[in-house]
Amino acid sequence: MKVDRMVRPPKTWDALRTRVLMVCFFFVLGMLLGRVIHGTVSQADHLRLQEYMLQYARLSGQTEDPAASILSVLWAYLRYPLLIFLSGFTALGIVLIPTVWLVQGCTMAFSAACFASALGRSGVLLALAAFGVRSLFVFPCSLLLSAWSLDGPLRCIHVRGENHRKKKPLYQPNHYLRFAVCLAVLLIGVIAELTVVPKLLQLVLAGIS
Repeated sequence: MKVDRMVRPPKTWDALRTRVLMVCFFFVLGMLLGRVIHGTVSQADHLRLQEYMLQYARLSGQTEDPAASILSVLWAYLRYPLLIFLSGFTALGIVLIPTVWLVQGCTMAFSAACFASALGRSGVLLALAAFGVRSLFVFPCSLLLSAWSLDGPLRCIHVRGENHRKKKPLYQPNHYLRFAVCLAVLLIGVIAELTVVPKLLQLVLAGIS
């Protein structure tokens, strides 16, 4: 009976909330892992980190090559949401989606800790300028896509367990509409990243130098 409840598509907000809490758990777990990994960085590497972070911020604040900049920002904004969406079409998505959140949390926490340890309080501001706008767009969209995209893997598992011969579509048309809305929001975020973030980085760098 409990297994049957798990494989049913979410019909209430309670089911969606449970899935959101699950992926948030893996995100927090990834952040803790990122902090642990950062703890292995030796004191001697902090100076090199400081120089690297400053160079990274300066390059991010410049737009000498618009085409390369646009591709880089598109990759940063779309890689995780697209991977989550595509993972929803395979039974492996039940593992892949939490793993994506684990990796996201780990990389974000490690990057923020590197900024903070290399530059102190200024590093925190630099991290907020570099990742704050992106997180405002990517995090909510990825969260919603994860809750919706877990339907497919659960249905795949359910169908295999019952040996259904008739193939039914994993998702209703509204699932693709939701993805299109999320994609539009992410593209708005890309525009904000290209126009606002370079100015924020320059402001923070002006305060550091």
